Amino acid sequence: MFYDDCDDSSREKGAEIAQYLEMKGLKFYLEDERSGQPKFNLDFAIQECYWTIVILTRISLLNKEFTMKVLSLLESFLGEKKIRLIPVLVDTRYGDIPDAIRFVTYVGVDDSKKYLERLYCTLQGTHIFTISVDNR
Repeated sequence: MFYDDCDDSSREKGAEIAQYLEMKGLKFYLEDERSGQPKFNLDFAIQECYWTIVILTRISLLNKEFTMKVLSLLESFLGEKKIRLIPVLVDTRYGDIPDAIRFVTYVGVDDSKKYLERLYCTLQGTHIFTISVDNR
């Protein structure tokens, strides 16, 4: 999982997601774990993991370096013919994200924190159940 280090909202959602996934017993690399250690090898971590979670906020999408990193990841996945990127949209919508990643399955954050279960289901490859209400 990675996010824009300069964005507090990204960092907070990253911590929330990390706590939830740890509680569910999933092992993952958090880009932030590179602090105080030799350079974090993002390429190695990505090769070791099936999915890469990226947290997108309005602020992070304004950061050109961060956005290019996301697009570069997508390009490498396309080269492998495996789309292994899951964007988590925090305070943004589908129309705000770069055109190049709009076809990727993403998870939108909600106040009820149900997005955490949807993210977990996506990572596990299980069905995400939704309830439809007929208002006739």
